[in-house]
Amino acid sequence: MAGYLEDLDELVLKCRNEKAQDHIREAVACYRAGSYRSAVVSCWVAVCFDIIEKLRELSLAGDQQAKKKIQELDSIHNKDDLRKAMNFEKDILDVARNEIELISAIEHTDLDRIREDRHRCAHPALNAEGEQYNPPAELARLHIHSAVTHLLQHEPAQGKRALDYVIKRVNSKFFPTGEKEVLSELKNTSVYRGRKSLIENFITYLMKKLFLKTHDDYRLQTKIISCLVAVNKIHPKIYEGKVSNIFTTIFERVPDDELAKAVMNIPEIPFAWESLMVSQQQRIQKFVENLPSDHFYFVQYFLDFEPFEKFAEQRLKIALFSELRRLFLPGLYSDIDDRISNRLVDLLRSAGSFNDSRALIGLIREISDGLSDDAINLILKNLDNNKFVKSDFDLQKLIDSLKGRVCK
Repeated sequence: MAGYLEDLDELVLKCRNEKAQDHIREAVACYRAGSYRSAVVSCWVAVCFDIIEKLRELSLAGDQQAKKKIQELDSIHNKDDLRKAMNFEKDILDVARNEIELISAIEHTDLDRIREDRHRCAHPALNAEGEQYNPPAELARLHIHSAVTHLLQHEPAQGKRALDYVIKRVNSKFFPTGEKEVLSELKNTSVYRGRKSLIENFITYLMKKLFLKTHDDYRLQTKIISCLVAVNKIHPKIYEGKVSNIFTTIFERVPDDELAKAVMNIPEIPFAWESLMVSQQQRIQKFVENLPSDHFYFVQYFLDFEPFEKFAEQRLKIALFSELRRLFLPGLYSDIDDRISNRLVDLLRSAGSFNDSRALIGLIREISDGLSDDAINLILKNLDNNKFVKSDFDLQKLIDSLKGRVCK
């Protein structure tokens, strides 16, 4: 029984608006006291207060439909027009569904049942003569649950316009890219307390934007990935279910000439790899194993993702010097993977000319600060295994540089 009552307390705490929360708290108190008619009446009042407060929030945010309704309501209050007030209350759920998109058709039906039962509880004239309507406890509790889960716990915008607002915000050049900052931003949108449909539609938009839209905007790509990571943290069950449901279909539409960018993003996205069919996973692994030269710089990321690792290692074993050279941008030489330095050693052993030798020695000297001690020792052991390397004028400079690096 304690867990049953705690459920109701948790529902009360989920309410966004204080006025609506007070009425739901009153409904819960009436329910516990056995006053089920009063519980239903308070529940309906909470629904009305919540919709009105959401209209006010949307009006302040510039929503013209909401602004029009608030002006109508203020006019009713100023004129103390009881008939129009009753009509406003009668139509309030239709406004929430059709004009403001606060609720869906199914949610409208559930909330309308609260309104109908409220009339049966509060208006004796609607009942048969001498008959008193007494709703069962289960019905009162169901209405409390429906009011909170369908309406009171959610942000003021939940339909297409809410999704459009979040998308517009994400696409803004001022939207952050870091995962922590993005998580903080999304917690201030309807994504945080949004309905399942809104969250799923947002996930679908992000996945399609990332995998099916051709763009070279690295910042936008980073924002989208951070958004997906953030949604997974906020709504893990919804996120995993949706990605598992849609990613197979989305990835199937990725053309071969866009495969490199798509594969690059998979390790960054939670549950992306697990969601793919075996045939799709094999397609990716085959791609990694035969990574085109113009996309070879991705290999260092693929080495760190377990499903790609052995295929990236196979590709690395046949990497050319020109491909390896492109892995190292000026100034970015820290923590070089030993598997990459091992391939440089292989090329040192097989250097076929003085030009090859000089290019390899020059690159190793350039990146020496990023090499591990094991990699340096392996290079030093193999400097005498090739006649072109042994005869290179810069060999002694390389040896001194590497020994000095190990001694630090």
